[in-house]
Amino acid sequence: ELLGEPFDVSGPAVTQAFTLVDALNPGQTACSQSAWESLQGSSLLTALHAIHLGEHELKQLESSQHIVMVSTLALEARKFGPIKSHVQSSPGFDDSPDPEKGVAIAFCKPAADAPLAQDIRTWTDVCRQQVSATEGAYECKEVDNGKFTLAFSTLESALMFCTTTQLALTKADWSEQLRKDSGPAEGDENGVRGLGVSMGVAYGSDCFRKPLAASGRADYFGSLANLAARVMGQAHPGQVLVAESAEEISSLMGDFQVRDAGLAGLKGIGAVRLTEVSCKELSTRRFPPPKSIITADDASPTGAAALVSSVRSSNHAGTSVGSGLFQRVLHGSSRAASSRSGGGKSGDDEFTSIHGDRSGFRLHLERLTTISDRGTESTPYAYASR
Repeated sequence: ELLGEPFDVSGPAVTQAFTLVDALNPGQTACSQSAWESLQGSSLLTALHAIHLGEHELKQLESSQHIVMVSTLALEARKFGPIKSHVQSSPGFDDSPDPEKGVAIAFCKPAADAPLAQDIRTWTDVCRQQVSATEGAYECKEVDNGKFTLAFSTLESALMFCTTTQLALTKADWSEQLRKDSGPAEGDENGVRGLGVSMGVAYGSDCFRKPLAASGRADYFGSLANLAARVMGQAHPGQVLVAESAEEISSLMGDFQVRDAGLAGLKGIGAVRLTEVSCKELSTRRFPPPKSIITADDASPTGAAALVSSVRSSNHAGTSVGSGLFQRVLHGSSRAASSRSGGGKSGDDEFTSIHGDRSGFRLHLERLTTISDRGTESTPYAYASR
């Protein structure tokens, strides 16, 4: 009652609230994602814990809703069963890839040459459509106009997403300005049509997940996430780079075109072998080498010693390098060297490894032997793995 007079409240918001209440478990509190986002910046958030439950179709509502479960910090350990929705159309926090079973993390970043806002919207629409269409895919977050962090239950699903998304971008409805500025059309081996997006992928288990305060969605933290971010930083717009050997990717299910991209020196990590992956339709694309590629000069004894020092310093400082991170990342072979070289003088490159173990952190010193007009030359470089 208000001033002694009864009154009724009605409308779409009331219908939505009652519908949501009917879908929840006893003792459970939740709201729509839009309602939760309206609280951003409020001091209330410091006392609340949020878990994203996914997107659901609820009876009596015309459109699906992203639902966020909310609790006080004292009750955050409470567990509930699934809510009673008609259909769950996207995964929630509990459905996100489990790091203990292995997870592929992908970072996606559109080209930095400030495309129009409508082109960013086109990219985010394409990205989310491809996430929905890819088994085992999960959107962690979008930051800074189209920069996505994504997680996948398998490496195969991550590569399937990346390659099919790159192809979809060549067919998207871009602005006339971007079409004009973005280079030749599809099929030109040196061109990227539309908005170029750099993608970097890493697979392993050396990470942990926790809900983001702003959304309740799962995000991943630790050495694996750092590796994926560094790999993305090496990729050029339109390129997909993976911290795996070409042989490892070739053994996976899926029709992937692979090209060894060489060793790159990644800040805080060391030397990592990268592989470029594409779909068959875009296999004629050509990109410059990764931005931090290790050259012959970098492979000098001095350069190797610097890498070893960097690795040891990071390990000594307490950097977590778990069993899942470097298992399948850095190993090269003569077959990889041969396929990378494409024949010619460098086709006689061969790799040998010297293995040493330091507190569970394995150091590899590879010797690159090159046959050239000057004779046979041998220079070492180093990388680290478990």
